[in-house]
This record gives sequence, C-alpha cells and structure tokens, in this order.
Amino acid sequence: TGLVWLMLGWSLFVTWVGALLDLPQAIVDATPFAALPQLPGGAMEWAPVLAETALAAALIALGILGYRRRDITST
Repeated sequence: TGLVWLMLGWSLFVTWVGALLDLPQAIVDATPFAALPQLPGGAMEWAPVLAETALAAALIALGILGYRRRDITST
C-alpha cells in the first residue's frame, strides 16, 4: 500500500511542481500521466489512453485474484 501512495504522491509532485523546479525531462516522463494527452489544449490521442486503461484493468484483475486467494478464514 505504501508503494502505491508513494507513486501517486511522486506523480502529483512532478506534475504540479516539476516545471517550477526545472526537473529533467526524463524524470517528468517517468510518471504515468506523461504519456496521456494534455487536454483541452492538445489533440486527443487514443493509443496512450487505451494502453493505460488496459494496464489498469490488468492490475485490478491481479488485485482481485490476490484478494480472493488470501488465507483469512471467516468465523
């Protein structure tokens, strides 16, 4: 859980404050939001949106499978 919050916090920090700190472009591109189109100013590109949606769906499916396989028994 901590890793998820770290990734979310880092992504938001880089997205909001990265330009002010003049971070290198490689660091800015390492966030999951870098590949998405910058709307409403830019053109809509469906490939990155669909790729990140498919990745999110796969990770959700893995999480559900892991949740079902836990070894907690009900009393």
